[in-house]
Amino acid sequence: MPTKYRRYTLYTKLRVLEAARNGLDWEAVAGDNNVNLSTACNWVQRYPNFEDVISPAPRGGKTAQKMTPACVKFPQDQLATDPDLTLRQLADMLETSLCVTVRPQTVKNHLDAALSTMKQFHKEPQYMNTAQNKLKRRDYLIQLQRYQAALLSREQVTLLRGEQSNPLGTEQGLLVGERRRVLTRDSSPSLSLLLVVCIDGGSSVHRLSPGASTRAASARTGNPACALSKDES
Repeated sequence: MPTKYRRYTLYTKLRVLEAARNGLDWEAVAGDNNVNLSTACNWVQRYPNFEDVISPAPRGGKTAQKMTPACVKFPQDQLATDPDLTLRQLADMLETSLCVTVRPQTVKNHLDAALSTMKQFHKEPQYMNTAQNKLKRRDYLIQLQRYQAALLSREQVTLLRGEQSNPLGTEQGLLVGERRRVLTRDSSPSLSLLLVVCIDGGSSVHRLSPGASTRAASARTGNPACALSKDES
């Protein structure tokens, strides 16, 4: 890519520096080689030795930091001994012990950076999905299913499902054997929960008919709770 700045060869630069080093008229040498005078003056001030011209120092990169790894480890060790130390106290201890003067916010930033890694959470794969954890999850699910089965058998709950997309005719609760159960819906659009009842011995069972009218059922059964068709069990 072309640039507006003029490029000079290493040989031209060395000739100007050689003249300045030997006490000669380096300005005249720069003029003979068509070098800008300000550029030649910059060379003389910037490169007192020839080695700097041949192998220049790298530009950019990481700058010098006050908080070296040793300076970061020092407040961590102090906090391990006394967790009640404040940031101001840690900064004063750094200045007293390591002759490093920093602000409390700098100490906080480096301590926060030492708590976590970059771009990922701290994890140990060998402890994430061991055979022991798999057995624990399996036992937990088995025990949970046993509790659910025991609950259903104790209350004698009958679940009736119907494959229909139409909603039920009523959302009222239903009274069976003087025990109330709230009618719920299934989240699936193709299946609807038709009936959830608790059957007691010798009590009447009211079966809900899909699409039934609450007003018509109340007139038939005398029960305003829901739309039902009454049968004796």
